[in-house]
Amino acid sequence: MNEITVSIKDLFYRILSKWRVMVVFALIFAIAGGAFSYVSSYKSSQKAYDEFMAGQVEDEDTEGDKELNAILNLIEETGSVLNSTEKKQVENAFESYKDFTEQINQIQNYLNKSVKMNLNPNAVPTMTLQYLVDNHYEAVYPVIEYTDFTEDIISSYNAKILNTNTCQQILNQIEWETDIAYVRELISVNKSANNIMTIRIYAPDEATCEAIAVIIQQAIVTETPGVKKLYGDFDLSFIHKQYSLNVVSDILSTKQGYVANMNTIAQAYANVEKNLSKNQISYYDAIVNAYLHETMKTDAESTDSKSVNPEAETILDMVETEVEETAPVVRGKLDIIFVILGFIGGVVIVCGVYFLIYIFGRNIRNEDDIREVFGVRVLGTVNAGEKKKLFGFIDRWLGKLFYKRRYVYSNEERYEMITSGARISMAKNNLSKVFVTGVSADEDSRKFAEKLAETLGANSGKSVLDDPVSLEKMSESDGIVLVERIGESSFDDIRKELELVKENNIKVIGAVVIC
Repeated sequence: MNEITVSIKDLFYRILSKWRVMVVFALIFAIAGGAFSYVSSYKSSQKAYDEFMAGQVEDEDTEGDKELNAILNLIEETGSVLNSTEKKQVENAFESYKDFTEQINQIQNYLNKSVKMNLNPNAVPTMTLQYLVDNHYEAVYPVIEYTDFTEDIISSYNAKILNTNTCQQILNQIEWETDIAYVRELISVNKSANNIMTIRIYAPDEATCEAIAVIIQQAIVTETPGVKKLYGDFDLSFIHKQYSLNVVSDILSTKQGYVANMNTIAQAYANVEKNLSKNQISYYDAIVNAYLHETMKTDAESTDSKSVNPEAETILDMVETEVEETAPVVRGKLDIIFVILGFIGGVVIVCGVYFLIYIFGRNIRNEDDIREVFGVRVLGTVNAGEKKKLFGFIDRWLGKLFYKRRYVYSNEERYEMITSGARISMAKNNLSKVFVTGVSADEDSRKFAEKLAETLGANSGKSVLDDPVSLEKMSESDGIVLVERIGESSFDDIRKELELVKENNIKVIGAVVIC
């Protein structure tokens, strides 16, 4: 057995023939490289944003402290020219300012959050439920021996319908994020003529009216046994349910009342400064500015609070808008360089793996290994009957590029050349009993050995290293043809096979290599 050599040409061919694996790994590594670049750039931009915002907060704190110190200095400066009585008058005016502002904000808050106040008073979606309450009361004059509890019964239902549990069920059902108080004011329970309990439900639309009505009807059924325990047996009969669009004058009148109240407060606020001197007004303005500054700072630290003074809220919005416009955008960026490097890296890794397999592998790599390592004549090569592969034309193109001779003749033509060469050797060496075998156990090698043996009129069998029957057949033969497969037949097994052939004084006609 001679030294195993490496064919650079065949090495390149074997590596390039694995181009499908290269493409798969190249794509995987390209995607991984792109993902890495995106995540890295996203983290970098996030870090830059955090650093920017931290700097903004620090700058705002510093500027805020400077502004507050300036206001405090102004308070001290303007207050230094006033006596204690004048200062007391200013402080009283400031307390009135805070009270007025708080009252206005409370009214604005209610008008903004109240569902009822935001309905169109000229077309309010209304659901009306009516029940007849019969407690079997009869007035027998001149003596009345029984008390009429109808109004008490309706009052009890009013309390049950508007309790926290029922209102919370309504909130959960219609998925509103508001206070229970704003739900209660949408529902009214009153006594109408002839002992009729009338329930009116206001809501933004008919579907919501219906949803609330269902919950109220369920509450009436649930609470009726408890009401009967208080007032004795009575009958509660459902009369009807009706949806309509109604004019609700109390919504408009309530709004008008609140607006008038706000105007009154505003007028009173305007009169605050009229009784102050010029120096007192300067002192007053400084105190108000300090109050507004502290309010802004408190609102900036709160994620859900509202400014006490609308002007302060406007200033805060301007500051936040400016920060948002100048802050770095947090986003990832796909760097094509990393994609390319990942693609190349995937190709290099696959090439490296197959390079090592080729160099350190123990299986034959081409027909030259049979000829040079073992000194056995190669009768010819045939291509394995592989199944059709995706883009198989690339495999054929690579084969023609590196081993043009293999593709000049078809498998049938090369098979004829192999059989002719074998017959000539058999005739020259007067060999009559020929055995066809090989160490490769794959299906293609076995079928080819059987076909060749049938053509030559010889016997075939499995590997003589593993099969006693084949070994016996070989010992009875005077010539042998080896069928070996590239990538399947190992150097060690072929060496052992040839040693057995030599021990039995059998002539080696040649070898057929399946590619």
